[in-house]
Amino acid sequence: MKVIKTGLDNFDTILGGGFPSYSLNFVIGSPGTGKTILIQNFFFISIP
Repeated sequence: MKVIKTGLDNFDTILGGGFPSYSLNFVIGSPGTGKTILIQNFFFISIP
């Protein structure tokens, strides 16, 4: 399966290499758990 790396090494390890291509992923959690920071890192840092 093709994956999209997040650019965050530890998070890629947890995901088994990255997000599966052509998949819909929800990031959910309580307020203040870092959801926005996680997604901003993925979009603004990891995309070449």
